[in-house]
Amino acid sequence: MWLRYVGERDWCAILRDKRIRYRSPQQTALQEYKVRAVVIATSRNLSVGENATLLLDFWDQIEESLDGPPSYMHLTRAGLRTMLEYEL
Repeated sequence: MWLRYVGERDWCAILRDKRIRYRSPQQTALQEYKVRAVVIATSRNLSVGENATLLLDFWDQIEESLDGPPSYMHLTRAGLRTMLEYEL
């Protein structure tokens, strides 16, 4: 599974699937492999350009979060919010 690959390398996954943490296999993988994940969680689907703009607007916050423990975060127009931190 790709989530294992991301977690083992301590990468950060950027996703648009805000329901990933509610799906059993993905939820297990997120926690087991301590995947750093930033999910674009907006009330409506954004275009590619709008997604890119949102990421750029909050890129400093995203980079800062990479210094902390692995976590699952939502990115909205209001900013970056940690939804789940994993036990180390």
